[in-house]
Amino acid sequence: MASFSTQNTSPSQTANIPEQQGSGFGDECGDDIKILQKYVKHERIFDFLAGLSAEFDQVCVQVLGNENLPSLNEVFSIIAAEAGRRLVMHLHLQ
Repeated sequence: MASFSTQNTSPSQTANIPEQQGSGFGDECGDDIKILQKYVKHERIFDFLAGLSAEFDQVCVQVLGNENLPSLNEVFSIIAAEAGRRLVMHLHLQ
């Protein structure tokens, strides 16, 4: 089991990270963060879609065919709606 000490230091002292005000970071850092966030968002969507069974391939194509990818929550909703639609159709045919 790991033990944690309760020293009275601030996070910036512990990690040797300069405070945000007056740190000398320009707009480049903010732009890089936005690019990284977009990349991570897309990777999460791709990983989720890749994990679906082949029966959802057409829905995946529709999601990925959009010029702007929807959010991960929207992708979940699209897939859930399609799964619900297929369930209703399957029950209706029986």
